[in-house]
Amino acid sequence: MTVRVPMSPPVLEWAIERTQLPVNELEKKSDFHSLRSWLVGESTPTFRQAKKLAQLAGIPFGYLLLDEPLKRAPHLPDFRTPGSIPLSAFSPALEQTIYACERRLEWYAEDAIANGITAPSFIGRFSTDAPVNQATEWAYALLDWTPGKREQSRDRVATLADAIERAGILVMRSSIVGNNTHHKLDPDEFRGFTLIRKSYGLIFINSADSAVGKLFSLAHEFGHVLLGEPGISGGPLNQRAVERWCNQFATELLVSAKDVLEHWAETQDLEAVCHWAYKAFGVSRDVTVWLLVDSGVN
Repeated sequence: MTVRVPMSPPVLEWAIERTQLPVNELEKKSDFHSLRSWLVGESTPTFRQAKKLAQLAGIPFGYLLLDEPLKRAPHLPDFRTPGSIPLSAFSPALEQTIYACERRLEWYAEDAIANGITAPSFIGRFSTDAPVNQATEWAYALLDWTPGKREQSRDRVATLADAIERAGILVMRSSIVGNNTHHKLDPDEFRGFTLIRKSYGLIFINSADSAVGKLFSLAHEFGHVLLGEPGISGGPLNQRAVERWCNQFATELLVSAKDVLEHWAETQDLEAVCHWAYKAFGVSRDVTVWLLVDSGVN
């Protein structure tokens, strides 16, 4: 006997929407050939088909049995995304990643407390009123982020991530949702985020981003830690106070402004300076341009 799973129309439509696939694409999959008949109420999915739909939608199977969709949203501030486009909704991939990181951080915090491991004392040490250079000088000492490590490391992201973890902040990097190699994270949606729970912190970096993007996001998210402000990272054009401070902090942590300005004075060639800064510090053209602009170069 075939077991079928009746679903309310709102829940079925919600689950389909969460797959982020058009109906005509979804129905090409073997388990969803009858999708349109489900939508008009002519038939209902089998237990196997319903489980597959829940998996694609990134929700527990039991949610399909509700009368109305369960609208959940991670408790993170909306700090905008790359390109300064407001983040009005979380994709299932981002949502699942945030929840997985929340569980890991909760476990870590509970384990640390149980074993007497002291939480980092520097979370929330600074505010957006603090001079950025004061925070970066302090971070240099905390992380032992010397010019040699910053400029000569073969893998700057790994080197900086190790330093942040040694300071007591968890750092996670991935380009996929969980262990699902077919479910990729989209760097156009988010580059990273920061979680803070019970005085412990976690930084997640989207490994699907470019090398320069990952490095800047890691430094930027560490700025969130120092401010004690969890949230999702954005691009260099963001104007919100927290994001702007974190962008300036990341730039100063990664780049020697003195060297960039000296190189500019010698060449007066923007493209040459940007290329040199990329080679020397691993930062993007945008970071170098904004550094020059903030330094008063016309």
